[in-house]
Amino acid sequence: MKAEAEARVDTYWAEVFDVDVARIWEPGIHTTWARDPWPGVYVLVRPGVVRLRAPDRSRAELEPILQTVGGADALDVDRWQRVLGAFSPRILGPAIHSYRGDGLPVDGAGIEPVSGVEVLAFSREVGDAEFEESGLADASRMFGVRADGRLAAVSGLSDWMGQPSDIGVLTLPGLRGRGHGRRVAAAAVNDAIATAGIARWRSLAGNTASRSLARSLGFEDRGENIGIRLTL
Repeated sequence: MKAEAEARVDTYWAEVFDVDVARIWEPGIHTTWARDPWPGVYVLVRPGVVRLRAPDRSRAELEPILQTVGGADALDVDRWQRVLGAFSPRILGPAIHSYRGDGLPVDGAGIEPVSGVEVLAFSREVGDAEFEESGLADASRMFGVRADGRLAAVSGLSDWMGQPSDIGVLTLPGLRGRGHGRRVAAAAVNDAIATAGIARWRSLAGNTASRSLARSLGFEDRGENIGIRLTL
């Protein structure tokens, strides 16, 4: 990843955890007690680094629990469910954040902008759960490719750090494995690079198809996380 893109990623995480950017990947386990209203715990892990973010207003209840976190279990969903059980945790993830800072060669033939109306119809074909996970519901710019006269795959860009650079992609179940998703995703990547200078890809750690596609497009992993919404 280019140095400029890498610096932007580090700046983003430093802002999330309210720490100087030079210290964001400092080895060890670190906790930020945030004053914003989000009611939960956010966990970020990279090799040798665990960062936790939790609401300062609930510090008395949460600090004894967070002090027990180790590097090996920071992303253990079952453990978090158990130790935070009194707060009715709703856990999102683990998810992996990956980035790319330069463009891709892409065959643009047949790739075209698509409207929100078309994407809404497309979402009904793939199902609500997959559509929500794809991130396309929040996309402001969308690209599609057709097969046999119908929309086969869609990619989109939603805002990250104030610019359209967060990639979402989805292919109709019966048309997967034919390269449609890769083509529209590459188009979105290039648009993000041209506009924002960086593209971000987020996917659940267990989504092997999305992870494989991100790797094939040359994205570099830069953090694995879970978000734990609590009743406080």
